[in-house]
Amino acid sequence: MKGYGVALDKKPSKGISVLGNERDVRNAFISIIHKAVQSSTYSIMYFERLFDEKLRSKVREFTSAYESLSAIQFSDDSSWELRLNMCYQYLRIQQKKNAVFPFVEKKELIQKSGFQRLQALYTDIFSRQIPDDEVVYLLKQLKGAKISVLPEDLNMIKKQDEAYQITWMFANEVEHRLGIDFKQDIEFMNGLIVHLQVALHRLENKQIIENPLTEQVKYKYRYIFEITRKAIQKIETIYHLVFPEEEIAYIAMHLGASYERHSFSGYMPTALVVCGSGIATSSLLTTRLKLMVPELKICGTVRTEHITHDEDESIDFIISTVPLSLEKPEVIVVNPLLEPDELMNLKRMIFKKSYQKQMDELIRKELPTEEINILGEFISGSHIQIKGTTEDWREAINMASRPLIKEHIITKSYVKAMIHAVEELGPYMVFMPEVAFVHAAGTKDNVFKEGASLLVLDQAIPFGDEHKVMVSIIIVICSKESDSNIFINLVKILERQGNLDRIKHSESIEEITSLK
Repeated sequence: MKGYGVALDKKPSKGISVLGNERDVRNAFISIIHKAVQSSTYSIMYFERLFDEKLRSKVREFTSAYESLSAIQFSDDSSWELRLNMCYQYLRIQQKKNAVFPFVEKKELIQKSGFQRLQALYTDIFSRQIPDDEVVYLLKQLKGAKISVLPEDLNMIKKQDEAYQITWMFANEVEHRLGIDFKQDIEFMNGLIVHLQVALHRLENKQIIENPLTEQVKYKYRYIFEITRKAIQKIETIYHLVFPEEEIAYIAMHLGASYERHSFSGYMPTALVVCGSGIATSSLLTTRLKLMVPELKICGTVRTEHITHDEDESIDFIISTVPLSLEKPEVIVVNPLLEPDELMNLKRMIFKKSYQKQMDELIRKELPTEEINILGEFISGSHIQIKGTTEDWREAINMASRPLIKEHIITKSYVKAMIHAVEELGPYMVFMPEVAFVHAAGTKDNVFKEGASLLVLDQAIPFGDEHKVMVSIIIVICSKESDSNIFINLVKILERQGNLDRIKHSESIEEITSLK
């Protein structure tokens, strides 16, 4: 309980009680439930059933009425969190365990019309009044709840609002990096402002911020995530804030959506469709491609005899219904009806190409070309192993992690989290030939300091459970800080001509650490 600022007290004949600030006690209640649900130890329904059905019904009525009055809709996660919080609040008030707020903070909120409306709504539904401090507590919980539908009237957002200021600053920062005036994207600005109002409130009140897509955002949209991370660093310094990775990933999702609206074809791989069976077949294939893989940009349809051995470099793929003898661009042969396995293979190749484009852009923009580093600055020689032998990718990750565990840089739980990421997401981290960059997001408690390790296998092995790719180098990366550049620097070095081959065939660790 110490992590929540509360303690358990045991007294003869009285049993066990919780000691601490009432707001900390309630925060601990929700936090522990979050962990239990996240680990699948218990279901949400289990905890809801701890409370009387009549009370649960009143709470549901209250949250629904509040949504209607505010013209918003809470997310599923926030809905059950709110309901449990209100049930627990009701119980604690009955036990005369009331939340208390500083007079100045309470006075400021009491004078607002929203306070009066909330108090009236509570009294109407629960047929009882609660202390002003408890209305303040409830108001803060509602403000900290994530919403999935925005209010129609966004003019209520004030320009002096901190969320507005941060959004404006963030838009300026990313404009410098991406060359797009995001301030003109009203959907982006309003959406991020409303999101940050909730996020800042949760940070201030030490409420949990969870993002189940953090890992996927970091892997699949690395470029946008890194741009977001860089922009947020300046905001953190000015506003004395610390944004967790989960929150940075949320902001990256807002930015990514806006970026795609502005440059729809930015990182979309391009393809020519080749069909030797006539217009009907090519038309069918093109239509199915546009419907089933909208992330692929179709640049046109050509006949087989019009294909040359020197196609435009802007074309990433040729999708053909017949085999073609071309080295570049890559040819993908498919059935005009697009069989399920063909579709999955196409999606994998599209993602790999898109990821590579993102990485190329990230390296080009984020590191000056004249900046030269050696690999040993980022991976210590004691963290490098060569001629490793295994046929199992899980064991390879374990082997690569051993130097970091030995020096107490990461825990075994971090290794498990990395393996779980590959199981869940597939081998997305293999965007360079035969190199897997593995790490885990949202596991800072299992990382003691920044570090990296490198394992060179004596022969390439299949990496991942499904959609395997061959890997001969495993690089483990860990960091406690969001401003780490170790990933970008390592990619920069490994991308330089000949360095990958030198690592694969190196006879000494010193040869690897001196690469630049």
